[in-house]
Amino acid sequence: MKNLIAFLIIFASFNVQAQTKDDALNKRLNEYLTYSKDLKVDVLLNYMYPKIFEIVTKVQLKKALEAAYNNADLKISLDSISIGTVLPIDTFANGAFTKFDYNVKMIITLVTKTYQEKKEGIFENFKNKFGEENVVFDTATNTFYIYQTKEALAIKDGFTKNLWTFLGIEEDSKAFSKIIPLAIKKKYEIN
Repeated sequence: MKNLIAFLIIFASFNVQAQTKDDALNKRLNEYLTYSKDLKVDVLLNYMYPKIFEIVTKVQLKKALEAAYNNADLKISLDSISIGTVLPIDTFANGAFTKFDYNVKMIITLVTKTYQEKKEGIFENFKNKFGEENVVFDTATNTFYIYQTKEALAIKDGFTKNLWTFLGIEEDSKAFSKIIPLAIKKKYEIN
């Protein structure tokens, strides 16, 4: 379950209030926000960097996202998401890239008695994954509030048909290393 939650945070959505100098990037980020808030998974997949589908198919990713959002045991929502710093856009041989960070407040309510009985273990897992200071549990409502700052790339290249797309950065992701050019990893100090 921890991996699924982390996966959702990485790929689910970004709230864009910050503006860059690139109107096309601003427009795509704002569209992505709208579709994220409405949980329009089919449309969101079109905003993800397409090379990710070399690692996990679009069908698999869609099923994973829909399963998480339609889980009978847990109610997951993204309460607030905001863009932090957006670095200047850099051009590389085959495209344009920028790195940005975003802040997420995710709400996870334990719906079923089975999960409510496991709340201590779930709480420990969330504290280990997200940091103790970033997880709050409301016993009255059986709800977790998880706060995180994450990083992502905005990418526009031949694989994206010259449209801005997005890819979350996860330190331990071997998949990420397979689809991002070495020059980009070096530029943004991504392991």
